[in-house]
Amino acid sequence: MQGVKQQVKGAGQEVKGTVKRAVGTVTGDRDLKASGSLDQKTGRGRQALGRGMEQGAGAAHEAKGTVKRAAGRAVGNSRLASEGEDERMAGRARRKLNTKLDE
Repeated sequence: MQGVKQQVKGAGQEVKGTVKRAVGTVTGDRDLKASGSLDQKTGRGRQALGRGMEQGAGAAHEAKGTVKRAAGRAVGNSRLASEGEDERMAGRARRKLNTKLDE
């Protein structure tokens, strides 16, 4: 869940930067405008980092589920195979959920 925290913090920082940049533009304060622009970009970067972290965690969860499913099938344990499939699908969903929508 660290990735989600990074995404939330990044979104907040981006909003803060947007406000600072707008105020700097309206007031003619070039330093405030530049600082706001930097905050916006840093916030976007932080969100991207968080998405990457969550994609990695989702991929690991998906791989674990795949192994568990295969082990269950190999030993004839349908419950273990089913749990593995559930984990695999949850990991896949987590990974895909954190793929940037405009890519």
